[in-house]
Amino acid sequence: MPTFDQVFEDESRSYGPAVWRESLKYAARRDAIEKGKAPATLEDFLPTGPAVIVSNIFDTLVREGVEQSAAGPKVVEYLHSPDITSIPFVKLQSLIYASAARQMVQGKKVLPNAGFDSDVQFISTFLPYCDAILVDREMRGLLTQGQLSREVEKFGCHVFSASVRDELFDYLNAVEDKATEQHLRLVAEVYGSLS
Repeated sequence: MPTFDQVFEDESRSYGPAVWRESLKYAARRDAIEKGKAPATLEDFLPTGPAVIVSNIFDTLVREGVEQSAAGPKVVEYLHSPDITSIPFVKLQSLIYASAARQMVQGKKVLPNAGFDSDVQFISTFLPYCDAILVDREMRGLLTQGQLSREVEKFGCHVFSASVRDELFDYLNAVEDKATEQHLRLVAEVYGSLS
């Protein structure tokens, strides 16, 4: 049975290569469509997430002065480097999956349901930039325990769920109490007044 650290390492190291593989699949599909070897579907008109990531990295390298002929190999090098594991969402995503795997091995409720992967993507992408986040009870359980909890704490994000409703309301009341009159006027101007 793999350890938590092994699962985390496998998850975080596999992100870049998976992005590269999926972008190649998209490129091959687009090529087949353009050559008339495959019919186009509605989905084929929108690039996949991995294709967008690869394109953005490529464009950034070129914009920063890397020759186009060298940019492709640099994208591959970057996506396969250990540096990719230090990106906050890659690290958080990998820790969430490792934490879920640990819970399953320990015989706790099986977490992955229909929305689990979407929740992981959303949380790992936005949590580093939020003061607070509201998630379901199971996800809060993951985010507030063990190594994942220590990583979440680095971002200073408060994690709430319906199971800690009173804590959430206390937090929101504290935010409101700290708000300046100028801030409250701006909120009322943008969102409308409650009175």
